[in-house]
Amino acid sequence: MKKFDAILAFTRKEKNALLVFITLMLMIWILPKWFHDESPPLQISVQEWAAVKDSIHDQHGKQAHHSSYNKKELRDYKSHESPLNFSLHEFDPNKMNIKEWQSMGVSEKTASTIQRYLSKGGRFNKPEDLHKIWGMSPKLADKLMPYVHIELSPKTTSTAAPQDDRFSKSNRSQQQIAINAADSTAWEALPGIGPVLASRIVAYRNRLGGFYTADQLKEVYGLSDSLFQQLKDRFIADGSVAKMDVNLVGEVLLQQHPYIGKKLSVIIKNYRNQHGNFKSLEDIQNIVALDEISYNKIRHYLKVNTD
Repeated sequence: MKKFDAILAFTRKEKNALLVFITLMLMIWILPKWFHDESPPLQISVQEWAAVKDSIHDQHGKQAHHSSYNKKELRDYKSHESPLNFSLHEFDPNKMNIKEWQSMGVSEKTASTIQRYLSKGGRFNKPEDLHKIWGMSPKLADKLMPYVHIELSPKTTSTAAPQDDRFSKSNRSQQQIAINAADSTAWEALPGIGPVLASRIVAYRNRLGGFYTADQLKEVYGLSDSLFQQLKDRFIADGSVAKMDVNLVGEVLLQQHPYIGKKLSVIIKNYRNQHGNFKSLEDIQNIVALDEISYNKIRHYLKVNTD
């Protein structure tokens, strides 16, 4: 019996340790019950989850649309034309005020430029003069031109200054231009063509190697079809263009031509390497990737020397 009592006897340290252990076990068992959330777990159906996803998608779409709208609004703000809708009607550009210009779709800034031009003695003599206004795009000018009605100025007499005589009706109808020889100054002398457009024409002509037909002028950015139709009878095309020997010209020069480009220049080079030099210009038509329309354009700028 004494042995059994000795076994059950604890020292002070052992009793303290046992007390701490029992306390910890009680806390582990009781505390979770105190802080347990009795509310049922959140449940959501497939249909409800789909609705939530659609709502998030719609909100994202609205934000993207709003962002896109802001970007468009910024572009319109930076452009020289008003983004607002406008109504077109017959008008005399020499008698319009800023508000009236704005009602025709012209921005306030461009309308102010026009007013300063008129206040310094400037005058619109023909509808094509709209293309000379700084800040007005060719597209807007083309829209407005059919509605221009200019009253004849009482100062317009036969005693007009010599420098203005070239713009008289009789002289303008006779004025012609050699499209492969004219410089920027000669192009600017034509109605409706300003310094910027004249420079574009000359630059594009140099890239091509010359115009073989006046119709190629329609490819110049900023030269509208309406303006081309008005001036086409004054264009003289002699067909004299610079030609490249397709058997000798390098790939770099070929790809710089507006009608050929990088892809077709590589194809021509590879075909020449595989089949040898072209015997005639017509042999180029054997290239599968070259359609008839493209061939009829580039053939004017290529040649095959048989020497």
